Amino acid sequence: MATRSTIARHMPDGTVEQVYCHWDGYPTGNGRTLLLHYSDPVKLQQLLDLGHLSVLGSEIGEKHDFDFPPSDVCTFYGRDRGEENTRKNVHATLAEYLIWGGREQYNYLYTLDGKWLVSSYENDEPQPLEEVLTLEILKQD
Repeated sequence: MATRSTIARHMPDGTVEQVYCHWDGYPTGNGRTLLLHYSDPVKLQQLLDLGHLSVLGSEIGEKHDFDFPPSDVCTFYGRDRGEENTRKNVHATLAEYLIWGGREQYNYLYTLDGKWLVSSYENDEPQPLEEVLTLEILKQD
């Protein structure tokens, strides 16, 4: 079963760019991957520019067969399956994003000061991802 998420970045011009990801949206899945592999704004922007994803991997990778992806590489609906209308969403303001953007089970936002936040169905107030991830890991122990 899918755990849907969004991945967003607050841009210096005030807009928020956002993509959808279908699988593994929970904090110990996509949250951990974002924190470890997409805290570099350049790499994060490359990810967002490729549009909506099926799977988030630690590497963006190259075009590949959608049904047989390489291990730990992102799988995009547009690049890898050839779908149309899979471009990132752009919200005019942070306030607009907070109202309309966070509609999935987990919503990740990279802030202007380079921190990851996460909100969810259970807690729609964005929280620092590192703290949420630490709590999730402690629950598993």
